[in-house]
Amino acid sequence: MMDAIVKSTAGPGLELQQVPVPKPGPGEVLIKIHKTAICGTDAHIDNGDPWAQQHIKPPMTIGHEYVGEIAELGAGVTGLHVGQRVSGEGHITCHRCRNCHSGNIQWCKDTVGVGVDRDGAFAEYVCIPQTNVISIDESLPEDVVAFFDAFGNATHTALMFPLIGEDVLITGAGPIGIIAAGICKFAGARRVIITDLNDYRLDLARKMGVDAAVNTAREDLHEVMHQQGLTEGFDVGLEMSGSAQAFHQMISVMRNGGKISLLGLGSKPIEVDMNTIIWKGLTLQGIYGRKMDNWHQMSYMVQGGLDLTPVITHRFHYTDFEKGFAAMNKQMKAALEFLNMPGIRFALKHARGPLSSHGQDTVEFLISTNPGEDPKPLAKIASGGELSRIMLAFKSALADRDALPTVIYDEIDSGVSGLAAGRIGQLLHQTAKGHQVLCITHTPQVAAFADNQLLIQKNVRNDRTFTEIHT
Repeated sequence: MMDAIVKSTAGPGLELQQVPVPKPGPGEVLIKIHKTAICGTDAHIDNGDPWAQQHIKPPMTIGHEYVGEIAELGAGVTGLHVGQRVSGEGHITCHRCRNCHSGNIQWCKDTVGVGVDRDGAFAEYVCIPQTNVISIDESLPEDVVAFFDAFGNATHTALMFPLIGEDVLITGAGPIGIIAAGICKFAGARRVIITDLNDYRLDLARKMGVDAAVNTAREDLHEVMHQQGLTEGFDVGLEMSGSAQAFHQMISVMRNGGKISLLGLGSKPIEVDMNTIIWKGLTLQGIYGRKMDNWHQMSYMVQGGLDLTPVITHRFHYTDFEKGFAAMNKQMKAALEFLNMPGIRFALKHARGPLSSHGQDTVEFLISTNPGEDPKPLAKIASGGELSRIMLAFKSALADRDALPTVIYDEIDSGVSGLAAGRIGQLLHQTAKGHQVLCITHTPQVAAFADNQLLIQKNVRNDRTFTEIHT
């Protein structure tokens, strides 16, 4: 028997269990695991979200990023030996279809995923076909090899188009986007600029050598482009976020004839401005998984001096796996707030002029019910005015979407009076009961209301206060 991290039920959570050691069949290899890495897919499985409930068939050992050594060879395996240091390609393919025959296994329509469709590597041993075993040179650090699967996604995306002397935009500073930034600089890009909404991840990207890390919630990308000497737009784009807003911004800042690699998966279909793509003559290439040659490129880049250690943020013993997943989920949650959250975005904007003849200061209320969509005007009221019609509209929006637990209050600018802020606190309290609320505000009165009434967690980012509350 062996220890394994198992998805035992369809709901949230994982369990450390004793399970049988797999026995390699003909053409298979048993690998003793040394180190593993947590992928975003693993976090989805841990959380038991709709994707995981659709794809994962419990009980199953999860995990697909690892390094280890060969423990046993199945019948007919040649060219490998016990004790050899190895990793493994996580997509097991059919070897019969046209794509497999032409060497494009990443497009095999019958792919089986290790740790998704069959037992994975969050265990003392994993068993995979010989054709998926990747020999790992002893000079490569195991901490880095453990996440070669993700490194491969970044390599495939970044090296899809020539980079020498080019200006590159990366949208999405998740682990793969950050790794891709390092690859682009290593491969000779002139300028590499990365965008995100998460300052923690943008700081990691700076450690990987990007020329600029831009928080688009408060920084102007066009101004940064000007500062970096870009005159016609970006030559190459790497879309890593799955965000509609990030994708649309990328399309708008590409030079004519630019090329875009698309890796990020959206939470829902994204509308595409075909006219702009055609007029600009853009090339868009979808990226999935890794090419087998990416494994060689990864090893050679690390041996050639590409340092990926800045992207390693935590280390845990496997018996503390829950701490590892908690850290992973914390960063995933921060990355998703607040543009792609499935919920209602309710915004407040200080109006540019009086609404009434009395010259009262006014505020404008905006609402969005689709993730990633900019909020649209709902109504305007005087700061000292009553909120009944706004509350009614807000209640109606919530009532129509009971399945969406999140309400996002985003105070777009800081010109909101204390009286209006106090009424906003009342509005949130009275109309958002039973919903999780993310409150983004410049105004001390709103922050104080959240602190006194409903506070769960609060972080200060420059002049904005991010407060997550439950009502």
